[in-house]
Amino acid sequence: MAKDLHDDLGQLLAVVSLKVWAIKKLNASEELCPAIEDCTKAVARANDRLESMALQLTPPLVDERGLAPMLAWLADEMQRIYTIRIELRDDGIPMVMDSVVASVLYRAVRDLLLNVIQHSGAASAIIETRRGSGNTAIVQVADSGVGFDSESVSTVNQSGRFGLFVARERLGLLGGTLSIRSSPGTGTLVTMQVPLMMVDTGNSMRDARK
Repeated sequence: MAKDLHDDLGQLLAVVSLKVWAIKKLNASEELCPAIEDCTKAVARANDRLESMALQLTPPLVDERGLAPMLAWLADEMQRIYTIRIELRDDGIPMVMDSVVASVLYRAVRDLLLNVIQHSGAASAIIETRRGSGNTAIVQVADSGVGFDSESVSTVNQSGRFGLFVARERLGLLGGTLSIRSSPGTGTLVTMQVPLMMVDTGNSMRDARK
């Protein structure tokens, strides 16, 4: 997906950029110049977002940097693109984690942060990672936004927050859980707990990658 974004949409944006540049060279009227300049800036912003999305879909390997540094990189990248402050809190305990588990957690945190940006109205979010009991990892994403009825997430068609439903399903395939504490006006706290290592190498792990 990251390669398709870069190769296909990236090429289309490059073509648009060239077309806008060609229009500017035609000595357009003063009335058109502001609109052409706006198009130039919009294409540049779109290309920046595209590059960021491609990077977010191919994060640094958790085996090389660990879970907390990987999420710190994600937080920095999303703060660069979106108007939001993200704080990362970690208990400092090293966690050796299966690459599939790390990938699922990473994508879940990314989806949760996008939910904060798109739905909560909050100016900031907190990511907290710590070692749980029974050889598990716990990751929490919290915001102080508008909140919502957490019971509605149990059904996809009512929630309007498909990312939460998908994250819960993926974590469940790995033997993990996702719980939501939220109500209108109180902000949202999402807690994920998942085993660090997976023994099952069958369909559940393949499905979780999807």
